Amino acid sequence: MAKLKSGTRIYGDGVVDNKLQITDGPLLVGSATSTGTESQRLQVTGGASFVGIAFSVGIGVTNPTRALDVNGAVRFRDALYDFNNAAGSSGSVLITTGVGVSWMPVATAALQGVQGIQGIQGSDAVVQGIQGRQGITGTQGTQGIQGITGTQGIQGIQGITGTQGIQGIQGITGTQGIQGIIGNRGGIPYTFSTTTTDSDPGAGVVRYNNTTIGSVTQIFIDNTDSLSNTQTGWYDTWDDSTNTTSEGYLYITSASSSGTTVNTFFVTSVTAATGYYKIAVTFVSGPLPTNNDTLSVSFTRTGDRGVQGTTGTATQGIQGITGGSGAPGSAVQGATGAQGIQGTTGAGTQGAQGGQGSVGPVAGSANQVVFKNSSNNPAGSANLTFDGTNLTCGGTVTANSDENIKINVTTIENALEKVLNLRGVEFDRKADGVHSIGFIAQEVEKVFPDLVFGTDPKSIAYQNFVAILVEAIKELNQKVDRLTNN
Repeated sequence: MAKLKSGTRIYGDGVVDNKLQITDGPLLVGSATSTGTESQRLQVTGGASFVGIAFSVGIGVTNPTRALDVNGAVRFRDALYDFNNAAGSSGSVLITTGVGVSWMPVATAALQGVQGIQGIQGSDAVVQGIQGRQGITGTQGTQGIQGITGTQGIQGIQGITGTQGIQGIQGITGTQGIQGIIGNRGGIPYTFSTTTTDSDPGAGVVRYNNTTIGSVTQIFIDNTDSLSNTQTGWYDTWDDSTNTTSEGYLYITSASSSGTTVNTFFVTSVTAATGYYKIAVTFVSGPLPTNNDTLSVSFTRTGDRGVQGTTGTATQGIQGITGGSGAPGSAVQGATGAQGIQGTTGAGTQGAQGGQGSVGPVAGSANQVVFKNSSNNPAGSANLTFDGTNLTCGGTVTANSDENIKINVTTIENALEKVLNLRGVEFDRKADGVHSIGFIAQEVEKVFPDLVFGTDPKSIAYQNFVAILVEAIKELNQKVDRLTNN
């Protein structure tokens, strides 16, 4: 370590090109007791008068361009004085004035400009002197130095984003499952027996009283179905309707969805027997099931019979004008035979009696109905005959139906229900055994009393059923439309 005492000069090795060069250890300027470290090349301490340096001093700079040229951080341990030899106060900043640096409060330094030069005062005279020129506006004061922003903390290093995992391979789509089997038809399950005996058919069994399906009039059904469920409470409801002609529809179908058996019956009564029920029915449609065929049974109840409407007040039509009396028949009496010649009295024989005159013609022939023709004479026609039982017309039979002869006209209501209460029958006449088809007047009278006439025997106005059937078909068509639309 080299120490320079007051008045000491360094020559020789210590001076290179008139410069003080220190290659090792600090240069201490000040008291003899000053100390330093290897890193402190120049240390100035109190107690010594340090003579001004006439050349530039560089710290961290090889070729200094100013009196003190520092490349690096500067540390001040005491006050820093401006060119006015003022240390400044707290909150002041150093600003340059063009000739030096001076301490100044931050607010003043930021706002106050340098005072402009005052103009020359005019001389005192009678005439007002020319006003001096406006002094030049001082230069805008330098804005105060921005306070040093605290050092930004070092941002943590961004973690490395993990590599995107490779997307897994799309799994193979599973094979389509097999379509489920079509279920059986709805209804209560039973097994069919072709036996026709009126007895308990056995658990879960149903049978008919005839092997000809169109002649079945009774069905024998066990108290339990094929699943051993007791169904007697259900059977008891099959004749609850007040419609005595048809209590409801009984449907007996193949249970399997592929089966084709569909039997339809009208139920007329239900009778409980020991272990089974007897169902009185009227066959409607369908083929006879096969033995041991698995069936489904369902029942649709007929609605109760409506309350009889109030009988309308029918006004008696005006009595038709009585037709004129027919002219007497034109049959001509045969001429009376000529009187025989009176025999001579005496022994002469009596003359023979004259022959009977011929009978005049009669209108019409056997079974022909005699009527007056356009000439107002009796006549018969082969197109209108009556044999005492059957009246036959070869033309058209009509009935008066003009709107002008009718009142209280209304549409027939519940025509389909009323038709379902009728029973068409085949029969043989008691008088001659002739087979025929029709209705029973007494049964028709319960549904359509206005179409039955007489007392013994009763007769039916068959032609009037046309209107009833028309309305019934229209109601049935509406039901078909609803089922089709649904």
